[in-house]
Amino acid sequence: MSLDRKLRDGLDRATTPVDPDVERHLHQSLRRGHRGIRLRRAATTVPAAVAIVAAVAFGPRVLDVIGDRGTPAERPTPSVVPTSPLVGNYTTTLPERPGTIAETGMAGRWDLRLEPNGVVLLSAPPGFPGTVSAVSYEAEGSRFRINAFANDLCSTQSIGTYRWAREGSSVNFTPIEDPCAVRMALLTTRPWRLRG
Repeated sequence: MSLDRKLRDGLDRATTPVDPDVERHLHQSLRRGHRGIRLRRAATTVPAAVAIVAAVAFGPRVLDVIGDRGTPAERPTPSVVPTSPLVGNYTTTLPERPGTIAETGMAGRWDLRLEPNGVVLLSAPPGFPGTVSAVSYEAEGSRFRINAFANDLCSTQSIGTYRWAREGSSVNFTPIEDPCAVRMALLTTRPWRLRG
């Protein structure tokens, strides 16, 4: 037997057990492929649907919790009277004293600048943790309204209303109504001296 014939016979014997039913194998492959596509779609669709349902069901509550930082304190309408006798630079030094001053690190030198447009520039001692920016005031006659610490230490309380009186080069503030102990300690503990 020639070598060529031996190879052909060997190949025929080797390929006989292979089932050449292409149609059946093609349908099985297509079914497996479609099943994989459906599984991948379900794997992405189900979590997306769960996320949408969770956002609809719990989103408003989450936003309420995130947005609930206390009711912002009202801001006094800035006084625009440039001739207000309170406009100027003031300073005071709060003593180390038990209570609000010691608890909040308020002891030390404070500077207060009252601008004609109702803006307050306030500087605190280095150890004070509160926010001293975005402060405004309103002065009308002997009444003085201020929203100091409205962004943090007094954020859930209304603005303070005081009566002011000048004694020489100093100004004294007397509370009319102020629920914020920190703001009251700042304004009423010591007189504020006018700086040049």
